Amino acid sequence: MRGLEGEAYDRQYSDKELVARILIYFRPHKRKVMVVVTAVFLMSFASAAFPLIVARGVDIMATQGTLPSSPCCPGWPSSSALRSGD
Repeated sequence: MRGLEGEAYDRQYSDKELVARILIYFRPHKRKVMVVVTAVFLMSFASAAFPLIVARGVDIMATQGTLPSSPCCPGWPSSSALRSGD
């Protein structure tokens, strides 16, 4: 792998300098970046919450035999039942 070594004139940048440069480049796209960051956060939260909700439903079914129905959607568990375990 010839030619991958650092040259004598290569400059070493600190992390602080690199982050400052990146922020300057993204400044004109601030709104788009915030939308992407928010979307990633929400998707991560939803991905982490889904198995917990399913596990809670399974626990309720194991103890009660069935899930309590929600008034708005018969047959679906109510959110209060999933939270409280009743």
